Amino acid sequence: MKKLASVLAAAALLLPLQAAENLLRNPGFEDAQAAPWQFWPGSAAVSLKDPASGKQCLAVPQLPGRREYLLQKNIPVEPGCACVCSLKGRADDCTGPLEVNLIFRDASGTVANSVKVITGSVSKEWSGFRGAGIASEKAVTADVSIELPPGNGIFFLDDVSLEQGSRILGTHGASQVDRTKEGIRIVSPSCTLDFIENRNFGLASAEFGEKRRLRNFFLCVPLQNENRTQSSFFLVNRNIVTDLKLKEKDDSILFTVEETYPHLQVKRSVECWNNAPYVKFIYELKAQKDFISSRVSMDFGFTGSVIAQGRMPHLVYTKWSKSNHWFNLERPDDPRVISYLDKDGKNGLALISLDKTDWEELPGKLLSNTSGKSGDGFGIGLVKWAGRDTRKGDKVSCEVLVAPVESHEQAVELADRLCIAD
Repeated sequence: MKKLASVLAAAALLLPLQAAENLLRNPGFEDAQAAPWQFWPGSAAVSLKDPASGKQCLAVPQLPGRREYLLQKNIPVEPGCACVCSLKGRADDCTGPLEVNLIFRDASGTVANSVKVITGSVSKEWSGFRGAGIASEKAVTADVSIELPPGNGIFFLDDVSLEQGSRILGTHGASQVDRTKEGIRIVSPSCTLDFIENRNFGLASAEFGEKRRLRNFFLCVPLQNENRTQSSFFLVNRNIVTDLKLKEKDDSILFTVEETYPHLQVKRSVECWNNAPYVKFIYELKAQKDFISSRVSMDFGFTGSVIAQGRMPHLVYTKWSKSNHWFNLERPDDPRVISYLDKDGKNGLALISLDKTDWEELPGKLLSNTSGKSGDGFGIGLVKWAGRDTRKGDKVSCEVLVAPVESHEQAVELADRLCIAD
């Protein structure tokens, strides 16, 4: 197995999406009749006024007190695949956000599932919108439904696209991916992972063997305003998932979620191996503009009482079970290992970062903490920005292995074994 490295390395870039076939007809409204688009209930029409590209765009007058719908129906898609919708929009005197839904239908025409992929406010200048969803395993067609709010202005739309990406649901080597009530489930030979769709496919739980060890796993970037008042950055149902991918490798699968926020691009992945008792979580972040944030952290929920042991220089261990207690993890030459065990010091999880270099490129220390009244949650702080703001172009990435262990000594042994060079 190749060496797993580059934990919190600041050089990783978010790769641009490759161009794919647009499944829509007349996506730029160059047809004078705007066929095969359907409008209800208003009077949308093609317009020569300042299109985003080509010679025409679509002008959609708002209706007072009523919503306007723009539809293209019966687009063939493959079941279980990721579908990405994008468009460009601008507005004159419009209020309220536009919404885009992908409506997937089975062979009988019955709705198999529906996903709201875009919600966004439109300005006077052309801007792009993008969102992704997963077609049901029964889906054979999709409808693109663009919904505009009531008002007295005019929306202008152009360059609408629907692209089909990788297959998500189904069998991938030794692993199986299925839809659940809340999202999707990956079952590999070594673990079962559940992801919540309306939390941007954040991890809801992880089981290793027959034991549920991890209750949740989310990325958190708290924003602050100029007065340093903190507010939540990652919000539920904001429809900012811009791509979903699943790649099958020789001995593993890699599930990736890409998100685009006004301030930040996020690419996060989880890799499951066929014959390895752990999973790897990978995060790549890039600042889109300047913003203020005290930290970036991965927030975990552990199912047992937390006793943590961190590998420090000279193998000094730190333990605690008290809620809301913080400690700093310095930058050792050895791999960083933290194990979270139950109250008996057994049956827990190890978090292993394997990078030995590039620490000087990070602006601060790594942190770990417990949270919650019973101390049953914990977080790993990836970056502590000490006295400086985040600037456009700042990048950080991390790779963390999560493995079931029965002791901290087992966690250290696993980290040492994986860190051996090829």
